[in-house]
Amino acid sequence: MIDFVTDTQTIGKSSLLKRIAVPPVPKVMTDEEIWKKVIQSLQENLIVEFDYNGRWNTQTTHRKIAPYQILMDEGRCFLFGYDLNKEGERMFLLNRMKNFELTSQHFELPEYFEFHSRCGGGKFGLFFSEESFDFVIDFYSDARQYVKECVWADNQKLTDFDDEGKTRIEFSSTQYLKVKEWILAQGANAIPRSPERFVEDWKTTIAQMYSAAQKK
Repeated sequence: MIDFVTDTQTIGKSSLLKRIAVPPVPKVMTDEEIWKKVIQSLQENLIVEFDYNGRWNTQTTHRKIAPYQILMDEGRCFLFGYDLNKEGERMFLLNRMKNFELTSQHFELPEYFEFHSRCGGGKFGLFFSEESFDFVIDFYSDARQYVKECVWADNQKLTDFDDEGKTRIEFSSTQYLKVKEWILAQGANAIPRSPERFVEDWKTTIAQMYSAAQKK
């Protein structure tokens, strides 16, 4: 968000506030009791336990978490913290949690707990991995203007190749899946060039989409 938009001295107390709006987004139903318990766990640094069904692993698992932060992404609320069973940092969508309980165990919040520091400089929303990738992606047609309109990563580099009708973006990020979703949304107007693993994954996804469409 542009800083001057949130300047309360110029807009916050004026009639202009009604002239700035956020378009409707899908509404996610979050259990109020779970929300209250999550807030308490953050306030008191309490370890929590709950049953969970993930996006990719639909089998119910029991989790024990030291909660760091609540993350808001596309209208959804996530709990970011340290999974004591998996011995690693994880994110959990609140409305997938069941049997949520506060324990009496306290934990010490680490000095560097901010989710933003896990993104490797990328600004693609809620996803990260332990590995950082150096992306090179070419944008064509009307997507050229689109890619120039935002700062997508802290170290991004944009280069126009007008003779080839493309704009290239180079950047680093740990948000592998989010970057893939980002370029897939541009269809044929965005083509990844590096890293090779990412390029092959992108090609496989497109082939799978085509195959599924042919069967329906």
